[in-house]
Amino acid sequence: MATMNVKDAGGSTVAVEKPNANGRASAANSRPVALSTEDKAALDAVASQTTLAAILAKLIAAPATEANQATIIGHVDGIEGALASILAKLLAAPATEAKQDSAIAAIATIGTRAYGAAATRLAYNGTSAQSAAITATEVLLHNCGTARCYVKAASSPTATANDIPIEAGEKFHLRITSGHKIAAIQDSAGGNLNIIPVA
Repeated sequence: MATMNVKDAGGSTVAVEKPNANGRASAANSRPVALSTEDKAALDAVASQTTLAAILAKLIAAPATEANQATIIGHVDGIEGALASILAKLLAAPATEAKQDSAIAAIATIGTRAYGAAATRLAYNGTSAQSAAITATEVLLHNCGTARCYVKAASSPTATANDIPIEAGEKFHLRITSGHKIAAIQDSAGGNLNIIPVA
């Protein structure tokens, strides 16, 4: 270690070690520090080989830990199998593909209407009037009268005031069974009901 000369109490020159520079020093250039008995005991309790070995044994080889790990692995394997099964059904099951095709076909008809078929005009009054059979599964009903009327669809319907009300000037879409007829009856005044098949 580096030294420097200083005068002692008797006036003699003596060499003493210079203070260490800030920061860490190599072992050869460092000064030993004596720990108190209490500090040494605390460090020994924390960092003893016996303590570290006990912790390591619990982390690596404890039977309970190994059993839990095996259980988790078993669950993961089960999930992988279930996902593989679901994927196979989604991609390759003919029934699923058929349902998807049906759904696609149904979605394609949403929001589309074709009104090219000729309309039928049904005159109604205080006695239920009945149209001819209609070849369609949906119709557009237009009340051209000046008052409310009531309508009913069936194979041979008779309309009453308990059936579907359609206000004067109102247009109303109605799903029916192809081949059924439409009946209409007035509320307070007669009029005409236009029946338009929808494709």
